[in-house]
Amino acid sequence: MIDKDQLASMARKVFQNTDEGAALFEYLVVKFYNKSTYSKGDAFDSVYKAGQRDVVLELIELLQRFPKTPEEQEAQTHVAT
Repeated sequence: MIDKDQLASMARKVFQNTDEGAALFEYLVVKFYNKSTYSKGDAFDSVYKAGQRDVVLELIELLQRFPKTPEEQEAQTHVAT
């Protein structure tokens, strides 16, 4: 299994080093994190939504694990230009 440091590095490459990745991450946060997981009368749907939210929470944890390295910041600058 891949360790958390490697996962954090991969998550940063995917979601922070490109405009497309950042936009995708923002979409995932809006779609699955910033919403209630409660579904009135449907416990299974509530659990399903909670699972979706947990995935985004894991990504957030990975992205916050370490600050961007200077190389990653430089790559982001070149992609944005």
